[in-house]
Amino acid sequence: MTRHRTAIISFVAALALVACGNETGTTGPTVTWLDLESAHFIVRANPANTSSAEMEAVRNAAEAHFQSISAIVGAERTPARTILILLDATGSGSRVQGDGSILLGRGSDTRGRYLDALSHEVTHAFRYEFWNQFRTWEWPSFGFFEEGFAEFVGGEVDPDNDGFPLFGFPEDVVVGHWVLSGEGVPPGILRPRNQEINNQCEFQVYPMRASWYRHIDETYGRTAVLAIAYSEVEVTSQVGQNLLGVTLEELDAAWEQWVSDRYAAIPDADALAQAYRQRIAGAHVCVAGVDY
Repeated sequence: MTRHRTAIISFVAALALVACGNETGTTGPTVTWLDLESAHFIVRANPANTSSAEMEAVRNAAEAHFQSISAIVGAERTPARTILILLDATGSGSRVQGDGSILLGRGSDTRGRYLDALSHEVTHAFRYEFWNQFRTWEWPSFGFFEEGFAEFVGGEVDPDNDGFPLFGFPEDVVVGHWVLSGEGVPPGILRPRNQEINNQCEFQVYPMRASWYRHIDETYGRTAVLAIAYSEVEVTSQVGQNLLGVTLEELDAAWEQWVSDRYAAIPDADALAQAYRQRIAGAHVCVAGVDY
């Protein structure tokens, strides 16, 4: 981590019991939620299905990610608000909700620890004010740039994460395999249709979008990554030309060649790619002309 600050707070003192009703607030049993507070987060869970040790692990990881993400995006883009993290022991998905809180589903973590998606979702939460200031949800291609940035930054701050989408395999192997096998979803197709394609093609598109940003990072520098991710207008080919001096189409072509070169430089890439496909056996792999 580039920066790390540990909140000086007693775990016992930070625990608070908060009694509240069920989701509707009208019928059903009362749930007693447990809150664990830190410098930048409130971690909330039902103690009937989530332990205090699990909450502490999420709190500690979130604080470490907060410092590292802040170092990447800059103090001026670091949220001042306290971020609520809701732990859902029975859920299978993770996301940032409409109020800027983070919902983490234990079922979305291959290790059952809530942590696989944490760095990705904290990156999204950092950008909540940006979304609202520029109404980014109105931009058809925004999902491509948003999800790619969150996965790229998440990988930067939590490089040892062995969950979805890489499962511990090198990004260069996974992405190179998708591109060279012809099974990857081309960026030019994905960008305008990200919302439609994202979920069903998740094993292909999540690592590919992160790699797309990594190419920009290594070719043009971190400032260029932030210029794309924090563009105040939708990133079109012309905007790409203005920001980087190349069109998006030229950038896509250069990225594909970069991916191919990096894959070729790994001696056992084919064997690793085969092992990766065995690891995700049973996962849906999108096919051009069928799924998109």
